[in-house]
Formats: sequence, C-alpha cells, structure tokens
Amino acid sequence: QRVRGGAPTVAALQRARDAGVRATVVTARPPRAGTLHQLLAALRGPQRELGAVLLSPHSPGATEVALASASVDGHDLAYAPDARLYAAGNQKPAAVAHALMARHAPDGAGGPLVVYFVDDQSPNAHDVGTRLAATLAAAGREDLAARVAVRCVWWDTLGEDTGPSPSMAPVLHGAEQNYEDHAVAQLLDFGVSSAEARRRRALYAALATAAGRPRAEQRVARVGRLQRASAAQEQMAGFLFGGGKQETPP
Repeated sequence: QRVRGGAPTVAALQRARDAGVRATVVTARPPRAGTLHQLLAALRGPQRELGAVLLSPHSPGATEVALASASVDGHDLAYAPDARLYAAGNQKPAAVAHALMARHAPDGAGGPLVVYFVDDQSPNAHDVGTRLAATLAAAGREDLAARVAVRCVWWDTLGEDTGPSPSMAPVLHGAEQNYEDHAVAQLLDFGVSSAEARRRRALYAALATAAGRPRAEQRVARVGRLQRASAAQEQMAGFLFGGGKQETPP
C-alpha cells in the first residue's frame, strides 16, 4: 500500500485536519529544491490520498511551487512555504523549529503549544523529542522553547513489515532499519528492551536471508513470538487514531 497504516491513517489525518490541527511534512531527504518537487509531485500523484489531507486545494502544482531556503542552528533546510513541506536531511528538529518560528512571532502572546511529531524511524522521533527545545533556544527563541511541549510518536513498522499479511516492503538493513545497534539506547525510551530489539533484528535478518534466495527456496525462519503492544501503547494508539480520549498519560 502507498500509505503507512492504509485507510485508517488517512481517516485519522482527516479528523485531525477537521479539528484544526495544522500539519507540516518533513522529509529526511537532502535539503534541495529537487527533493521538494519530487515530494509535492508524489502527494499530487501516487500518494494523493495523503496530499488531499495535507495540502491545501489551492497549493500550487509541482512545477509552480515557491521554494525557499533557511538555516537553523547551523543546519540547512529547503522548504515550500505555501505547501508546508520541508526537506531537512537528518535534521528534523531544525525543520520543526523553523515551522514554529515562522508561525509564531517573537512578540506574540500565547499559551502552551503542543507539537505531535510522528515518524516511522525511531531515531527521528527521539531526536525531535529531545532536541526541539534546545534547537529553538539556540535560534534565539527561548520564548517558544518555554511554550512548546512535544509528543513524539514512533510508528513502529514491525507489524506491517513482518505480520501475517505484510503491507509494506521492509527495510532489512542500513541506517533506516529501526533495530540496528545504533538505535538500541533510544528504543529503551519507547519501551523496547535490548533483548527484544535483538529478537526483532534477528527476524529482519531472517527476512533478508530469505530475500537473497531463489523465490522457490524462500523461507522465513520463525524467530520467537511477537510481543503484543503494552496497555500504554494501545491507549496511545486509540487516542491518536481511534478518536478516543486519553485519560492518563502513557
């Protein structure tokens, strides 16, 4: 499928938009104009379900979009102001900080701001959650740093990658594989123990091994049982995507 989570994801985003939530798209691709053109073309084409929710009906086409560049805390960004799209490389905290600074003037009065950041890469979600306030302060916006509360959600792709009916092509290795050694410390903050991370990494290794064999010989080794989500994870999922009310923090 073209969208993580399929139709329920699109429906949840529609509910958020109808409730007045302002969405901004940040990609980890290189901060170049070509990246933004490709992203906007995808949202108008193959991923139009997302584009219909995330882009204004009056957003310019991929060949007409106005582009701009910026630097936040020494990190270069490319962005499309009218379409609220950012290309930030691996510096997503800088992009989120820039979007907040562009919308909220230094002398503007206001109460607390809540930012919900969702990413299918645990390092990105962790990075925004731990660095956004410091990034705002380093850019001279201590006022925003004091007002912003970040709710970071890691969209764990394990079920979509390895479940009974996989719906997405899994990332089997490399920097975007969520269970590599470099991510183990961050995964602890998301409730995934080191032992569980190793077990999941072994599952992906089995998939990679199977993918390297002729189709007739492909077999995926059974590597333990998947752990069901915790009560806190299920509560958060219901709050974000089920339209429910969060009674207690996860």
